[in-house]
Amino acid sequence: MRVLFGGVRVMAICLAALGGSVLRADLQAQQSDALARIKIAAQQRALVQTMAKSTCYLMADISPQMQAEQAFIASVVFEENITALRSGEAEGIVAAENDATILADLDRVEEVWRTFGPASRQVMSGDFHTVPVQQLIALNPLVAAHLETLVSHVATTYKERLVTRQDMISTVTHAAGQSMLARKAVKELCYIGLDLLPAEMRADLVQSIERFEQIMAAMEMGDYDMGIVDPPSLAAIKQVMAMKDLWAELRPLLDHGVKSGEIDRETLVQAAAFSDEMVALTDGMVALYLD
Repeated sequence: MRVLFGGVRVMAICLAALGGSVLRADLQAQQSDALARIKIAAQQRALVQTMAKSTCYLMADISPQMQAEQAFIASVVFEENITALRSGEAEGIVAAENDATILADLDRVEEVWRTFGPASRQVMSGDFHTVPVQQLIALNPLVAAHLETLVSHVATTYKERLVTRQDMISTVTHAAGQSMLARKAVKELCYIGLDLLPAEMRADLVQSIERFEQIMAAMEMGDYDMGIVDPPSLAAIKQVMAMKDLWAELRPLLDHGVKSGEIDRETLVQAAAFSDEMVALTDGMVALYLD
């Protein structure tokens, strides 16, 4: 009888351990799913600004082949991400989206994309006809606004489903937004240089600079109110410092655009190079947060 009870006890312990392992695996999958979704949604903002920036540089005839390649890759990844967010077919995402609000957000983004996407590809190909150029300029703020709403809803929805690391949702949202702001600021500088809506672009550039610096300061020290955690490692601290150093080189070029409409070719070339470096550093910082 003791042997029987002992066997039952052992079996119960094994089942409990197995149940605990399954629960941990399920929680880990939920966490990976939530962070993958917010990372992809946040990336969409930078991709749209990359297309807008690169098409402007194409019109300015600055590094046309490289800019065309950047814009094309961004458009392809953008479409892949939209599919991934809807269907769940991406690394780390475990199922198709079922939240009605997020699905409606994706519908709105796709509706604008049906015009914005072809217009950007037309300009990528070297066709600077007035219609696609005007479509790009007019629809860029609209698709950007829809993406901000999407990111906000994804962050809110999936933060509530996380048991741990909820602070990573807000942190990744803001950190990934630095890539978007770096692209957006250089796009605005380019538009000013081409004398396309200069007053509007100058005002937008001021806002981009202020927002970038606000988030940069929060990433350096952590910011409870913004929901940004302290740099999680020595490598992350070094990454933030590298971003600050690079910003110190990019900022004067952007300030020149705010103060003067005379933007020479060399300024645009340097700004684009710094923007590319900043995006790489920001993507690396996001990876360090998620490590």
